[in-house]
Amino acid sequence: MMKNKSHMTVLFVLVLLVGFSYIYYDSELLESRELYLKSLYEGLSSEEKFIPNEIKDVVVLTSLDDGENLNGIPDSVLQYVSETASIKFEEPSRLLIWKLKNYLMRMALIEGLNDSEILALYCYFIPYEKGYGILNSAKYHYRKNLNELTLDEIIGLLVIARSPSGYSPESEPDRYQNMKKVLMTKYSINKEIVKKDQ
Repeated sequence: MMKNKSHMTVLFVLVLLVGFSYIYYDSELLESRELYLKSLYEGLSSEEKFIPNEIKDVVVLTSLDDGENLNGIPDSVLQYVSETASIKFEEPSRLLIWKLKNYLMRMALIEGLNDSEILALYCYFIPYEKGYGILNSAKYHYRKNLNELTLDEIIGLLVIARSPSGYSPESEPDRYQNMKKVLMTKYSINKEIVKKDQ
């Protein structure tokens, strides 16, 4: 019985390696996704494209997982953008195939867009109670443009983006405030770490 499980594990790993190799070397599949991501970015308004540095910093510093080094875009941001773009690009399929296709979208994202463009797409995709986009959320909640937001307001929008119904400031004010404290603490700690590393 144990022998069969180990054979199945080896077989599963081989299938994954073959799948990833196929995807990696199929430049047509990669190119089509790169073109799609670039067209998504080009379709953004100028306000949606040019995210203020303070918002970029807050997104990055609150998205870092414990122990994750700050060298580019955090893994959770890359994962969110690639998964959201994959869903928009094509219908989800069987789990293994879907994971392979999502991996391909992630590769296209890393190879085809720079950090600022990836963060712009992230900010465009994140949800709020009435739809999507940090710009729309800022206008809905604070009647402000992105460059007018305070640190507290930026953190608030990122809290809402985690679960618009679960962290709504209107219907779940206690949960909203508690998560704001969590993200503000995470932001402050990671900001200090970055300062020490520079």
